Amino acid sequence: MPKQTDGLGYIRGGGAPDPRKAPPFMLSYARPTRGTAADLEPVKQLFDDLHQEVGFISADLKDAESAGFDQEMPLGVLWQRRLSYYLANCRVLVALTSAPFFESDWCGKEWWVFTQRKVVVSAPLKQDEFPLVPVVWVPMSGGMHPVAKRLQYTNRHLPHSYARDGLLALSRRGGTDYRVAVNHIATRICELMEHTAIESGRLVKIESAPNAFKAHRLQPNYQGVQIWHDEGPEPAAEPE
Repeated sequence: MPKQTDGLGYIRGGGAPDPRKAPPFMLSYARPTRGTAADLEPVKQLFDDLHQEVGFISADLKDAESAGFDQEMPLGVLWQRRLSYYLANCRVLVALTSAPFFESDWCGKEWWVFTQRKVVVSAPLKQDEFPLVPVVWVPMSGGMHPVAKRLQYTNRHLPHSYARDGLLALSRRGGTDYRVAVNHIATRICELMEHTAIESGRLVKIESAPNAFKAHRLQPNYQGVQIWHDEGPEPAAEPE
């Protein structure tokens, strides 16, 4: 059987992926309800800005794959499998939180799949740190969702306008506050990449995964979850 860890799920044999080659991060977000190309522009811009900033800060990415973002996928790719690959192998998950994000069944499944992976933390980080960065994309009137509220999502190093207005609003204004926020998030991504080792996950068929935001009692260790079994460059481990 594949190695099993503390109720967090199965992990692929062979240890952590080569960190020099794994995607540095994946961007998880809710698609705008109107679904126009213009509505996605702020998300695309943030991805480009983070990707560039992470490249400036980290010297360990020259051999890395591109970060995970569905809008960057080539035409004709099996997009659900590619997303599964990103969730199983990226080093950090960046979640653009908002009311639509936590109402999205798909975003809840992505969150669940990523958080099944085992993480080893090294100094100077503490053992309660996990490579998932919740970004305040649009503030919620009722406060942060309980699942994400357990994670620190703002601090004194970010502009006051970040928690008050959200990064989406800052991106539309441009200016210093947006650049400071992006730099801080990118710096945190690099810090997590440097001081955490995250095991490869399984290539889960995301639509079969539970929604981490709604399920009260989640099945541990991928029970009832379907796995990609096709042959390909990133195959899932098979139980013996």
